[in-house]
Amino acid sequence: MIIKQYTDEAGLTHLTIDSKSGSGLPGSTENRLLNNETRHANHPLFGKITGRTSWVNLADLPSPWLADGWEQSTTRAILMTTEHLDIDGVSRFTIPGAKDQVGAKWRGIGRS
Repeated sequence: MIIKQYTDEAGLTHLTIDSKSGSGLPGSTENRLLNNETRHANHPLFGKITGRTSWVNLADLPSPWLADGWEQSTTRAILMTTEHLDIDGVSRFTIPGAKDQVGAKWRGIGRS
């Protein structure tokens, strides 16, 4: 998985996530805008999904486990929430808020 982060001229943060499978399954590219708006997609592997991505303070994360293990200086994270409509599941992941740490650590939680 390769994650690229950039800020556009309007000041909005974007993530481009390229996933490749070692098992012969097709890879995919996700483009996420950190504005907490719901977006719908039909993912080749996961089916119908909706996703939201935003900056959050660690204290405001929906699960304390998503905030465990960060360096003390980390106060914000990127929260990615994906609802899997075909299987009625939700996954949530966090990425540290510092630009140079993006992709360094992931915290994830499955069905909720």
